[in-house]
Amino acid sequence: MTSILKRDFFNDLAESWDEEEREQTLLDTPFQLIPVQRGMTVLDVGSGTGALIPLILPRIGPQGVLYELDFAEKMIARAKEKFPPELYPQIHFVVEDLLNFLPLFPFDLVLCYSTFPHFEEKQLALKKMASMLEEGGLLVIFHTSGRKEINAFHRRAHPVVARDLLPEAETIGR
Repeated sequence: MTSILKRDFFNDLAESWDEEEREQTLLDTPFQLIPVQRGMTVLDVGSGTGALIPLILPRIGPQGVLYELDFAEKMIARAKEKFPPELYPQIHFVVEDLLNFLPLFPFDLVLCYSTFPHFEEKQLALKKMASMLEEGGLLVIFHTSGRKEINAFHRRAHPVVARDLLPEAETIGR
């Protein structure tokens, strides 16, 4: 479960989040390595204001399905403003904590971009994301910065996220 303080923190940042987001070009390079294909069902965990939407939609095409999942309702509201559901019917916006989310079907691809450090129960979050995959599906956790930079940023950003650290990859599966 995610704390109310953390939800409030991200809700307070929703209006200015896109101004704070890294340049899209930094995101383009790692995203090109992810095998997103036409017709896929994709879950974007901790989607925020929809930074990945412009990268996902052209690759899944109109027959694909995209779920944008975030626990902060103002982040999802901002994403809906940018990508109105009436113009983007293949996008489904869901306000829910990852651990409480009960999808109706499995996903071909689960993406977790710049969100993993914010899960209080990282192993549970990892198991939950993996459990939502179609057989042979892919879970991708990625960032545009390295672990040391991410952890240093969180430590100095705000007390609510100061302990939201990205662990070493070897320790996540233990």
